[in-house]
Amino acid sequence: MCIVKDMKQKNHRMLDFDKNKLDPAYDFINDPDYKYPSTGYRSNTAAILPDPLSYTTEATLAKLYLHLNEENRLGFHATKQKTDRVSNNFTRKTFASRIGKDTAELESYGISHRYLPITSEFIDEVNTTLTQQKNYRSG
Repeated sequence: MCIVKDMKQKNHRMLDFDKNKLDPAYDFINDPDYKYPSTGYRSNTAAILPDPLSYTTEATLAKLYLHLNEENRLGFHATKQKTDRVSNNFTRKTFASRIGKDTAELESYGISHRYLPITSEFIDEVNTTLTQQKNYRSG
């Protein structure tokens, strides 16, 4: 028979569970359990925290539809989106931080026409769309 006394939850490093560390704003950098080695620039061991990634996205969408008459609608649309990403790739066997920068841009614009005949027996609706899209990547 096995009797377990004082059973405690532990993490992957066998440290006692601390519910404060579940808070997304917890300060791991100043936590003594998560300090980098004191020799050299973070030594040659693995980083204690995942590689940080930050990004900023800006997006704009515009649509304009004109009802020319009861049967015809003309539409214009445009989209522009830009995303900038920065990652600090400090992982195993890295002696200095490696900053990765990546930019992605998307531009799209087009015109559309919708025809809804009122008296046609054969046509319910006709849609015509012309769209141009450009993607740019750098980094």
